Amino acid sequence: MNTKILDMKRNGFLGLIVLLIIESCAHDISKFSQGTWQLVSWKNMWGDTLAEEYPGDYTGSDLMIISGRHYLSIGKFTGYNSKVVTNFAGATRKLDGNHCEETLLYSPDQDQVGSKIRSILEIHNDTLVRTYPCNDKWEIITSDYTIEKYIRAK
Repeated sequence: MNTKILDMKRNGFLGLIVLLIIESCAHDISKFSQGTWQLVSWKNMWGDTLAEEYPGDYTGSDLMIISGRHYLSIGKFTGYNSKVVTNFAGATRKLDGNHCEETLLYSPDQDQVGSKIRSILEIHNDTLVRTYPCNDKWEIITSDYTIEKYIRAK
């Protein structure tokens, strides 16, 4: 058999193996984000000014459970002046890459039910970072935005 043909077949086969390895190592944020997550920190920013943060201004905890098309978040915090805040939210979600659009189904603020929240999701090792809100062009609305960090619950 011609050695050029053998070389082409071998190179094609090796290329296929490399492609499969690269694909298997890439994070699919949709599948990776599914599961139960423990909130470790959040910051509410007003422009360049830190307005509130957890831990710091608040103590407590929050869990977020994510499935393919839904999420549920529940927690309880004590803020300054010892005010207790019960947090809960439930939503459907649509993912397109790291862009996540949520439609709220449950919220402590009933006026928010049915509203849409656009957020950017990022994966850093085993940490899920959620930054919101975003405008229609998926740019963070920097006048008042939140950065949340979660790790997998154990």
